[in-house]
Amino acid sequence: EAPATFLLLGRTPCAEAEAPWLAGIEDESALKQTLLARAGGKLSPRALRAEYEHVRAEREIRATLARFVECGARAHYYAADITNAREVARALADARTAHGPIRAFIHGAGVLADQLIADKTDEAFQRVWATKVDGARNVLGALGASDLRALVFFSSSTARFGRTGQVDYAMANEALNKIAEDEAHKRPACRVLALNWGPWEGGMVTPALSEVFQREGVGLIPLAAGARQLVAEMRGAAAVEVVLLGSPGAASAGGAPTPPLAPARARADAAPAAAGTESALPVAFETEVDLASCPFLASHVLDGHAVLPMAMMIEWLAHGALHAHPGLEFFGFDALRVFKGVLLEGKERELLRVHAGHAERLGGEHHVAVELRGTAADGRDVLHARAAIVLADALPSAKAHQTPVLDAPFPRDVEEIYRERLFHGPELRGLLGVEGCSGEGIAGVSRSAPAPRAWLARPLRSRWLADPLVLDVSFQLMIVWSQEHLAAGSLPCFAGNYRQYQRSFPRGDTRIVIEVTRSSEHSAFANIEYLDRAGALVARMMDYECVVDASLATAFRLNQLVR
Repeated sequence: EAPATFLLLGRTPCAEAEAPWLAGIEDESALKQTLLARAGGKLSPRALRAEYEHVRAEREIRATLARFVECGARAHYYAADITNAREVARALADARTAHGPIRAFIHGAGVLADQLIADKTDEAFQRVWATKVDGARNVLGALGASDLRALVFFSSSTARFGRTGQVDYAMANEALNKIAEDEAHKRPACRVLALNWGPWEGGMVTPALSEVFQREGVGLIPLAAGARQLVAEMRGAAAVEVVLLGSPGAASAGGAPTPPLAPARARADAAPAAAGTESALPVAFETEVDLASCPFLASHVLDGHAVLPMAMMIEWLAHGALHAHPGLEFFGFDALRVFKGVLLEGKERELLRVHAGHAERLGGEHHVAVELRGTAADGRDVLHARAAIVLADALPSAKAHQTPVLDAPFPRDVEEIYRERLFHGPELRGLLGVEGCSGEGIAGVSRSAPAPRAWLARPLRSRWLADPLVLDVSFQLMIVWSQEHLAAGSLPCFAGNYRQYQRSFPRGDTRIVIEVTRSSEHSAFANIEYLDRAGALVARMMDYECVVDASLATAFRLNQLVR
């Protein structure tokens, strides 16, 4: 593949190379003395400061461009005031002529002019507002109806929580949130995001501001963690607006707070807390897991040990979210990540806790941060899984997407698949047949799960919220696909987005259609649809991810419990 090309827009005019007479001068005092001498001593203190800041800005631009090159990318800088529509249009037109169509836009520009409302001037308000809002409109206007694949607005948590002196900044960022929602409707094929960031380490957060946040107990987002989260959100398929905060309490080597990312709404693609770190979310319920209370686990054995299926994790996390929010409907989840599987390894019983936060309302949806946790042998807290459960006042309807092209008929019958390809025992053998399989995907039919009391000695509800057997069969189909096309088994580890459009799965058969979106030697990604007999959409899972590993063949064969 060709290296990515990045276009950077900024207000500062930047020469390609620094003047030789500035080379090697890093100290602020020495640099100012050099600038003053170069001007014959005829610079006012204000003008000298401006010259010094310009040199620093140019150096930062060149250093940023150099980092892109070091990463194997191409980068070009265009000087344009984002609040000036003509300058923006000219810069983007030049960029398109030189480098081709623009596929993604990340709007990260912003300025601060903090003052109380009584002291704030129209000029200061306009400077803050224009950089965020007019800047976004100017770029979108220059891009027109181009085929964007990603559109990301760097908004701020100030838009959600407010902050003294930042009424203009809060309003500007909330306007960005609404622009993002509007653009998401206009561009259905584009990933549109408004990331309401908390404060970062660096950038607009000066050392003085950092101290203020530290005193207030507000954690800063480390640069590397923020960058990873940005990529994860762009790859996902969750809500347009996302609030992301840093966790207070940790510190960098320099003493400034640099905790791991801890979004206001649970994001499973953020790094897990360190072993032994307790959850900040309250406990919704506890459940003991063993073969007596969960006999279906004897049919889900890997490498000689019973393993809790991800499908059952989904069921319990959803129940935890509903526990504190009765009257709402289970609508799905965002960003479910399994960090550490639940294995009954070396012990007969595992006590699991489901933690659930308060619902955050976004339109007609309610997002609840949830975690599945247990306890290690040495007593430390273990994070097994994390997600944001989505609840709704009422379930909407949706239409199924087009299905992938499949080869037919599939050469293996169900008995052979379970004997030679899968590790699942009798309780989880829900696959009734494979309709077809190709490089583009796979389709099959699953029976529904029995009533919860058939699988659980102490069921939480009389009916399933989803259907753990149908969901597990969809993951089984991905195992079949990976073995057919990647010559290796697979296991689920992540699902970016799941929405369920019927209160329950049908009691009869469910058709499962899987579109594989991309794959590599070690992973595969897919979108999955669940349809009833009439072809109506029951549920859809987007950005499913599984780990592909040839060594799983041995674990699959050891599918009998080691006593």
